[in-house]
Amino acid sequence: MPPRSHGPHTYVFQLFALDQATGLPASFTLEDTLAAIKGHVLGRARLDGTYEIR
Repeated sequence: MPPRSHGPHTYVFQLFALDQATGLPASFTLEDTLAAIKGHVLGRARLDGTYEIR
């Protein structure tokens, strides 16, 4: 959550539909995730939003 009166912050969320489970451990990195989903993405959705606390 952005600090109060700090201006708008942009957030990007992505959802991937995969043809199999990733098998990632409880602790993983972005690089681990990208390697695990490579070649298994059936579809993708993206939501961009801006949020500000005044």
